[in-house]
Amino acid sequence: MQDGEFGLGKSKTYDLLRTLAKDFDSIQVIAISGRNEKMKRSFEYLVEKEHKEESIKVLDYTTKIPELMSVSDLVITKPGRTYYF
Repeated sequence: MQDGEFGLGKSKTYDLLRTLAKDFDSIQVIAISGRNEKMKRSFEYLVEKEHKEESIKVLDYTTKIPELMSVSDLVITKPGRTYYF
């Protein structure tokens, strides 16, 4: 697997979600893997391992990005995307 596969790099993306899962108890996270099945499985494994099924939802490809962003307090995304509201 190439390091850039997840945009930020596989390990950085996974580490970021792991930090959110371990260090922040009172937040809700939506982790979107897009069409990347390997990323989705990695995210789902982490959620299960950390027992965060209630606070972290993993989604695959969705056309609801603008709606999800509009109800979010913080958005972490890969560079190169522009969304118009």
